Order: sequence, then structure tokens, then C-alpha cells
Amino acid sequence: MVSKRVLIAVNLEAPASWAVDYAIRLAGRLGASLTLMAVDQASPRGHRTGRRRPEGLDDSQRAWLDRVVAQCPREGVSLEIFFSSGRFFEEIMRFVRSQPGIQFIVLGLPREGPGPADRAFFTGLKPLNRVFTGEILLVREQGKVTSMAEINA
Repeated sequence: MVSKRVLIAVNLEAPASWAVDYAIRLAGRLGASLTLMAVDQASPRGHRTGRRRPEGLDDSQRAWLDRVVAQCPREGVSLEIFFSSGRFFEEIMRFVRSQPGIQFIVLGLPREGPGPADRAFFTGLKPLNRVFTGEILLVREQGKVTSMAEINA
């Protein structure tokens, strides 16, 4: 039997800390493990999931990751980390197709609020929503959580 997992996917150039915090709490409430997928969109395509190394992180990215790693045990959550380079939603789609047991995908919505960044985000999200059978949860910085089911209703 495959244990259930929560996947939090973040863009390493602008990690959505508010979404990561929510994903950690969700995994804790569900008794699920947490998988953090850190995607570096700035690196050239060709790196595959799991091949990017923490040694390549800049100081702010490393500090952010260290905070996440320290927070998980306090919440009773086991953490698994994958690094990837490429287009954000393509990398997530590739990952979820290869990994069993992902029940939820948590994503941080862009900070700016409704606007061009949101339109680009939702355009990229549509193909993932079509192939992922679990629930996609979208988290705004203010703590508002929306599911794709609510958006599509």
C-alpha cells in the first residue's frame, strides 16, 4: 500500500513561503508525508528531477530551505526533497506522473494578486489539472486557500 503524500511545488526564484507553511500544516493534520519539489526555472533545461543539488543554491534559497527542513519535524512531518530545472508546470507534471500516492498538490499563487502573473499561472496550471487525479490547492499569501474544484465550478 502506498502512503499518501502532499506535494508542495515551489519556484526557487520566488519560493512561496506561505504555501509551504500551509502544506506542512496540511501534511501534519493528515498524517501524510510531505514532498517538496523545488524547481529552478532559471537553469537551462536538461536537468531532471532530483539532479539539481542543494550546493547550487544561493544564500537566500539555502536559508529558506533550512527553515523548511527545521519546521517539518516540529510539526511531526517527514520531508522528502527533490530538485528540478525546467518549466515549472512541465516539471511538476513529469514528477506526479512518476510518483505514486500524491493526494494533494499545494501551490502558492503569485503575490501580486489578480493580474498578468495570475493569468500566466493559470494557463500553465490547466494541463496539470487535467492529468492530476488528486486535489490541487492554491494558497495566497493572505492565507486564503482555493481548490481547483472551486475555480472550475
